[in-house]
Amino acid sequence: MKDIYLNPNLYDALHDDIGTDENVIKYYAKKCNGPVLEIACGTGRLSKYIIDLGLPYTGIDNSKPFLDISLQKFGKNGTFLYYDMQDFKLAEKFDFIFIGFNSFLHNLTDEDALNCLRSVRNHLNDNGLFLLSIFLPDPEFLYKDEYLYEARTFFEYKGKKCRVMEKNSFPISRFKPEYLQHIWERIALFRSKKDEKLLQDFDLFSTENIEQISDIEIEKEKHLLLYKGQEIHLARKEFSLLYYLMTIPGRVFTRQEILSEIWGDTIISDRTIDVHVRRIREKIGDHYIKTIKGIGYKFDI
Repeated sequence: MKDIYLNPNLYDALHDDIGTDENVIKYYAKKCNGPVLEIACGTGRLSKYIIDLGLPYTGIDNSKPFLDISLQKFGKNGTFLYYDMQDFKLAEKFDFIFIGFNSFLHNLTDEDALNCLRSVRNHLNDNGLFLLSIFLPDPEFLYKDEYLYEARTFFEYKGKKCRVMEKNSFPISRFKPEYLQHIWERIALFRSKKDEKLLQDFDLFSTENIEQISDIEIEKEKHLLLYKGQEIHLARKEFSLLYYLMTIPGRVFTRQEILSEIWGDTIISDRTIDVHVRRIREKIGDHYIKTIKGIGYKFDI
């Protein structure tokens, strides 16, 4: 077993097809149209998108082996410097600064995080833009106990199949259920319709083109649901609920999110969701929509 943070080539192989944030970063880089600073640039997964735009690019990281990979990839096309994100002092300021793919979470204390943000502020031009990618955990992640679990199925590395195993640093035994519920409710506040529209615009996830998942085919515009090739009739709210859960298979949607998305400002009983889920299960089976006790539901495949 190898630590991916000690092996930049392995890290590169693992994250080669992540593809979740480059569209947003390219968009704002072009909009700012000036010098760009990437904090925690690593092996240059995102660097190439800025360099390809022809913008002045600087990347910093506190791992020399990772920086060496970036230098091998891009050489004179960018500037790569050895700095810690919590305390860096560069000779210039930037129109666009970003920290991609959850790297900000390497700041393990509030003090570290604040020091990082202060350093960013000191290097950002007036009217400049700072973009921060942050991890909003799935409740099931928070509920994992202190054992190794598979975080990603097989990927190729040096001609061999590898898989990623992770261990939760915040086991369920340390928290009371009501505290975890509080965490997830706070996370849910960030998932406004405006945020989801932004994500759709940049193709980070799509709610417009779901065609088929497993034995289910669904077409939103026609209000059409096919299960194993047979048309299934769902009431309007049942259809909307199923479609909403299918937008991100595997993601747990809280009861509050579901109520807000499907029923809006209409005041209904909390049990209304359960009734609609039961009716959907009666028509397509009970193995697709999973109940996450005390939190909500997810569409499983």
